[in-house]
Amino acid sequence: MTTATDAAALKGRVAGAIADARATVVELSHDLHAHPELAMQERHAHDLLADTLEQAGFAVTRHAHDVETAFRAEIGTGAGPQVVVCAEYDALPGIGHACGHNLIGASSVGAGLSLAGLVDDLGVGLCVLGTPAEEAVGGKAILVERGAFSRADVALMVHPAPLDIREAPALAVNDLVVTVHGKAAHASLSRSRRANALEGLVEVYRLLSAHPLGDWERCHGVITHGGDAPNVVPERTEGHWLVRARTDVDAATLAAMLRDEIETTLADSGCTVEFTSAMEVYREMKHNHVLAGAYQANAEALGREFVPQALIGPESASSTDMGNVSQVVPSIHPMIGIDSLPALNHQRGFADAAVSAAADTAVHDAAYAIAATVVDLAVDSDLMAAVRADFERTDSVGDPLER
Repeated sequence: MTTATDAAALKGRVAGAIADARATVVELSHDLHAHPELAMQERHAHDLLADTLEQAGFAVTRHAHDVETAFRAEIGTGAGPQVVVCAEYDALPGIGHACGHNLIGASSVGAGLSLAGLVDDLGVGLCVLGTPAEEAVGGKAILVERGAFSRADVALMVHPAPLDIREAPALAVNDLVVTVHGKAAHASLSRSRRANALEGLVEVYRLLSAHPLGDWERCHGVITHGGDAPNVVPERTEGHWLVRARTDVDAATLAAMLRDEIETTLADSGCTVEFTSAMEVYREMKHNHVLAGAYQANAEALGREFVPQALIGPESASSTDMGNVSQVVPSIHPMIGIDSLPALNHQRGFADAAVSAAADTAVHDAAYAIAATVVDLAVDSDLMAAVRADFERTDSVGDPLER
């Protein structure tokens, strides 16, 4: 058994390595921020991060698992824990890196760089996995289905937020693409509102916007196509909604109920409705409490302060395709604060904060805390056993607990 003194020495080496790489890692974050790319279009990010890891000695597979903008960067062949660090790097339409994925891509690469010289001493296998399209499509869900995590013992990533949170609840998501079909007509000559696909879609929007929902449920969306010309009654319109709930079963049940209500609402409109999907199902996040606790201790060693878990409730819930990963391998998805308040994720102010001095510090701190947690797993077989035991619990959600 490696002693605590040995672990401290190894973490000291991690700290030195990430200090040496700090300028590189911050530059990566700023480069990604300056080149925002949408889901499955992250070609610049793919090449930038893959090249950086390859130059550091990683064996890199580009376009991994038949996903054009995914990559695998691997180093270490030890028989100890097999670790995957997930790197996100997609941006949002119109508001760029307003969710701060530039920090995720950079900090995950930073963790890889800080561990590259230690993997032989630690006896671990390390993979930095480039995971595109978190904001839309669900790249990790696809990668799970294609076996990207089949050899992993743990999966880690850190997401920026206004404050540090160990286990923010992440809801399951189903999506509804609602296409309403009507009859085209001259808008001036046809005064009837029957078979007007835009009128039908507006009724759907009203229905879903006003629908009563539980504390852990969400339904929100946009009209993506409202017609082609103001003097033509549209014959086809379309909207895209996300339906969220505590578990994937709950989300699927809620989505099915909403589909039935939409069909009932449009039954006498002269329109027909079609339902499709544009993204993978996002499963709920099953936080590994033991692994999250180790991460928190390493982050606190840097002076970071976490929001007490007892204060985390439904108002903090969002969603992530890391939930799909967490259902097949012990995983964490903690939040690291970038001092963005009053700006929250998906606001322009958060995009600005994602390249602030506080964000640059967060990139460094996240990289260190991930890497130090890998050290803990490598040197403490009891910790790794506890992580596995926590993963085997029967509930699929992993509610935030005060530990």
